[in-house]
Amino acid sequence: MKKKKAKKWYLMAAEQGHAEAQFQLGLLFEGSIYKKGNMEEALKWYRLAAEQKHPGALWTISDILLKRGSLEDHIEVAKWFRARADEGDTDANYHLGMMHKNGFGVAQDCGEAAGHFRIAAENKRNGGCAKAQYELAALYEKGYGVRKNKKEAEKWYRKSAENKNCDGMRKMCEIYNAGGSSFRNDEEAAKWFLAMAYLGLEHAQYQISLMYEKGMGVPQDPIKALKFRESAAWGGHAEAKYHLGSAYETGDRVHIDLKKAGEWYRRAAYSEHPEAMDGLSRVGMSFWVYDLKRTKKEARSGCAQQQTALGEVYLEGDGLPQNYSKALKWFTLAAKQGEEYAQCYIGYMYENGLGVPQSHKKAVKWYKLAAKKDNPYAQFDLGQMYMEGKGIPCDEKKAAELYKLAAKDGLAKAENNLGRCYEDGAGVPQDLEKALHWYKLAADDGHPDAQFNLGKMYAEGKGTTQYEHYAVKWYRLAAEQGHSGAQYELGRSYEEGKGIRQDRDKAMKWYKLAANKEAE
Repeated sequence: MKKKKAKKWYLMAAEQGHAEAQFQLGLLFEGSIYKKGNMEEALKWYRLAAEQKHPGALWTISDILLKRGSLEDHIEVAKWFRARADEGDTDANYHLGMMHKNGFGVAQDCGEAAGHFRIAAENKRNGGCAKAQYELAALYEKGYGVRKNKKEAEKWYRKSAENKNCDGMRKMCEIYNAGGSSFRNDEEAAKWFLAMAYLGLEHAQYQISLMYEKGMGVPQDPIKALKFRESAAWGGHAEAKYHLGSAYETGDRVHIDLKKAGEWYRRAAYSEHPEAMDGLSRVGMSFWVYDLKRTKKEARSGCAQQQTALGEVYLEGDGLPQNYSKALKWFTLAAKQGEEYAQCYIGYMYENGLGVPQSHKKAVKWYKLAAKKDNPYAQFDLGQMYMEGKGIPCDEKKAAELYKLAAKDGLAKAENNLGRCYEDGAGVPQDLEKALHWYKLAADDGHPDAQFNLGKMYAEGKGTTQYEHYAVKWYRLAAEQGHSGAQYELGRSYEEGKGIRQDRDKAMKWYKLAANKEAE
């Protein structure tokens, strides 16, 4: 009742041109005066208030239109960002810079983008806009819209990093850790890895653990190395999980504890570390089961997690003879209790026709149930179904959204696929820097496809400066895991002497491995 009275008085004032009343009326319509909000009516009043430079209306309408994201919305939002920028809102300059950089709603113009980024970057409040500083640095690094200038690029990357921009910090690590600038500086690299590590970024925690272990840029300190490695492992970093398993298996700075070793190897296997299953075998454990008798007993007692575990044993034939019917039975019992991994496994069985008639529609149904519970594996699998149009109409945008959800949980194959989406502009606006970012995260987790894709990005200078020696590094890591494309590219690098000393014998070795892999 109070909202209806408020609407009445705001309407009278708004119709007389009162900007604040128009803005408040927009809020009321957007926030559901009745049971449903009326966004178009809200936008009508926001527009009228924004035309009068009402700051709240300018901010609100640009935010709404930016999130909706249609071409018409982008064209209009550029107008409101310009109005905000004219009022001294440097955040609007950053957004205008991004729009000009990508050609959203305005003509693509990196020179214009650089101008807007500079205004936001040089804003004295809070040391400037960190995101704008990073974007300006990237333009200087590549020579887009400005004259190429590595010193200016480093300057703005540093400012961005000092303002706690994670991408800026990561770039500083890249510059100093791999000699991307005029010199390598382990102390500077360690400084930025440490800053990111304290922000809780597991990739940085893992890297600084290696630096403490080897005494690179920091005093050698095995205790700190172990501490940061544990933090990275608990944060989801696959390589850190595997190394902790190895430490407990061999007694490297910890007491030998095969149970703990198995637990960390199992977590690494969840994160798809390529050597984790071998680690589990060495300590005498399977992926799911430590005590098969106990698992059976608890499964029969109704424990959903153990029912899932028993189903996985029958599915894989790991500890018991493979039996798809029994696997489905236990997965179904667990799924009825809402166990998300069981739901995901049932989807997998229907997708691949394992013990059931193949049905992509039923697979989608089960993946959706598990994905609603934020299960990253189900989110990834459902994303694949949307991307390929299996059991559901093809929807690249929905697929990319699902990959992003799974990637945020550290699932390497989702990080790789999200990188591919950004590289190809599939379901998201094409953004080569974001593609590089997601490929790097997956590659750091040991994903061979991501390592190959990252190598290609560095080889071709896509999303970054062309670094052929980086390309060779990532091709080699993928090639050593049996990736045929990487084996071929590594052979070509040796043959042509790109990023590595020319060696025709090694070129032939990798070409042969690639050919044999393709022939399998």
